[in-house]
Amino acid sequence: MNLSIKKLSVVIPMLLFSGLYAVTVTLSVDLSTQASISDSGVHVAGNFGDYDYDDTFENPDYPNWDPAGIELYDNDGDSIYSIELQMAAGTIQYKFINGNNWGPNEFADGTSGLPCQADGSDNRELIIPDSDSLDVGTVCWESCISCDEVYVTFRVDMEYEDVSDAGVHVAGNFQGWDPSTTMLEIDSVTGVYTMTTALGMGEELQFKFVNGNEWSGAESVPDDCAAGGNRFFTVPDFDTTTVAICFAACDACAGAPDTATVTFQADMSDLLNYGFDPTVHTLELRGAMNGWSGGDVFEEDLLDPELYSIDVTFSAYVGDAVEWKFKANPDENWNNNGWESGSNHMIDWTGEDQVLDPLLPNILPTGELQNEVNMNVVIEWHEGTLNSNTGEAFPVAPDTIIMNGSFLNGWYTWGDCMGPDCATPVGEGVPKLTDEDGDGVYTGTVILPAGHSNVFTFKFGAFYPGVDSLASVSDNGAMDNEAGFGADYVAYIPSEQSTDYELMGAFGDNNPDNPWLSIIGDKPIIANEFSLMGNYPNPFNPSTSIMFNLDAASHINVRIFNLMGEEVRILQNNSLEAGFHSVTWNARNNFGKEVPSGMYFYSIESNGKILSGKMLLLK
Repeated sequence: MNLSIKKLSVVIPMLLFSGLYAVTVTLSVDLSTQASISDSGVHVAGNFGDYDYDDTFENPDYPNWDPAGIELYDNDGDSIYSIELQMAAGTIQYKFINGNNWGPNEFADGTSGLPCQADGSDNRELIIPDSDSLDVGTVCWESCISCDEVYVTFRVDMEYEDVSDAGVHVAGNFQGWDPSTTMLEIDSVTGVYTMTTALGMGEELQFKFVNGNEWSGAESVPDDCAAGGNRFFTVPDFDTTTVAICFAACDACAGAPDTATVTFQADMSDLLNYGFDPTVHTLELRGAMNGWSGGDVFEEDLLDPELYSIDVTFSAYVGDAVEWKFKANPDENWNNNGWESGSNHMIDWTGEDQVLDPLLPNILPTGELQNEVNMNVVIEWHEGTLNSNTGEAFPVAPDTIIMNGSFLNGWYTWGDCMGPDCATPVGEGVPKLTDEDGDGVYTGTVILPAGHSNVFTFKFGAFYPGVDSLASVSDNGAMDNEAGFGADYVAYIPSEQSTDYELMGAFGDNNPDNPWLSIIGDKPIIANEFSLMGNYPNPFNPSTSIMFNLDAASHINVRIFNLMGEEVRILQNNSLEAGFHSVTWNARNNFGKEVPSGMYFYSIESNGKILSGKMLLLK
């Protein structure tokens, strides 16, 4: 389902050449989910001018991949930014940008594989037809659907049916009750028929499964699970997968479900540090086991005040993936109205009692700073730190370290240099850190006014005379040199913070290639043994690098698993030479979706030997 939102748009005229068909293309992006909108505006960049990069421009008035070249506008203040472009027919790739430079762009972490992205790329792809106009529709930032939609996966088990040669379909009020248009595909592993579609949050669905593509093959839904003879379902505000129901039945084909008790545990260390007060706040369990409704409240452990738990007895079918999340109350004290961010947690139902490992709820108490805060920034510099633009070590310690981010005026221009003679300077007002006594510690103060957001992203850049000569290696400017795109830090300041707040770190610890990160404790890398050097950072968010050493060239398999032993991601499955290696995981699964906070395991297999480690994702 697509939501069509009509908006006033800015039309950019274009000189049409003979033989090129002018198509009015409307692009719209919803930034209501973003913490702030850059003062530099919202832009879109792609190969709008030269589709095939042959220096013959299909659309001469538009640039190729210029982050400041095409601006979108929000004329009615609803956070939806739009533009109309006069384009020739063809295929383009593009990204939206919250600002006017690379860095605060979509999919900066490399997410790919989404339905609206080009194969093997993290760019959006659009085919422009020979027609008068094309309205792509409003999409949410870093999503293929609108901010009012989620993905719902329907599932039906046809174990006891002779499946029609016309396939299995679903018909309902969400697709016009047509028994022939919405086909389900069989899952080769489970044998269950599935179909995923985008639907509006809060929609009241009625539907039936159809064996074939005509109403004569529609199931008769038992009264116990029917409303008006149809199945029914309310779309939640997160991606969800329905239970695999047996065709024309209320339960799974396996018969009656198994009943067991599951102990859910929450590691409250972060939430307590954020100001969680058990006399004011509660943490609930929400999920398929209670219809995603409230009432199941975690209780503090008598021996460990940082551990909360709850025992819940419910029924499910062996092999079902039972989804759930943490939910903090009251809504107004927490981000996302208290709902945990990220993907749903999953239980692989065994039909037996289980005690789940403690997880850190991915919940932040966002809001406004109640007082003006002096944020004192203290950043260490390590000799040998790499310039991420060149892959080479900085030749000298920096004269100045700049701090860029979504605070204050939001993501300043990185620039190539500083000073009165600088042609492409860093943005005016960007905070600057200096090392006054030469001890390798750079300091500075950023004053955040009362009312400023207490959660923001940031990143550092190093300046020294001559760094501007490297400007050509980076579209962002030579000053964006700490780490790659999307390797930003996240700062959280308690809303009630007063006067001073200290933000400490090391320049480049978000760049896993830095050599000083290859020392784990006092143990250096040893070049003549198959060894695991751990992962850094750990805990991590949003990415971590797993480092290992090979004593000989071999085929390597690096895999990530969750606490239930399920494979989450294959990071490496090829041959590598002997020596030190590092692979990065961006906390996404094999389908490109973000995984929830929690403990994960990794294994590295080489020549029949397996090394493993564990890591903690904190969001």
